Amino acid sequence: MKVPTAVLLTLTLCTVIFAKECRRCAELSLNGVDISGIHPQHNKCGTDTEATEECDDACLKIDVGLTMPRIGGKVTGVVYTDKCATNEASARFEVEPDDWKVLGCNIFLNAEEGDSVSREVMAADVQNCIDNESTHFEVEEV
Repeated sequence: MKVPTAVLLTLTLCTVIFAKECRRCAELSLNGVDISGIHPQHNKCGTDTEATEECDDACLKIDVGLTMPRIGGKVTGVVYTDKCATNEASARFEVEPDDWKVLGCNIFLNAEEGDSVSREVMAADVQNCIDNESTHFEVEEV
């Protein structure tokens, strides 16, 4: 069955029209000291490094609160991102896309390439983060 060109053009235009420009930046602190430059991708909110990305899903604001025992502190603040990025991260970490606590703990505590921390230590840190009742990732669409 051949789809008329007008239908394809309409579908393409609808996709473009509904895509949103979402902020991708952070306002984070560790024990009260600004660490916004480390997540996501060194983009601090309200500066010239603040980024935006187009996403055909929801823009998100995530209130972050988690303890990082190996570092000896608590990370608090806000991350602005989008559902497109969180869906990619959930696929990378093989977790449910809307299990924000598991996803957030994985994003914050999994080693970056070149990190010398063993996988066992990392897995224990992630599990401790998930099990900690004070850990939260409160998500709202913006």
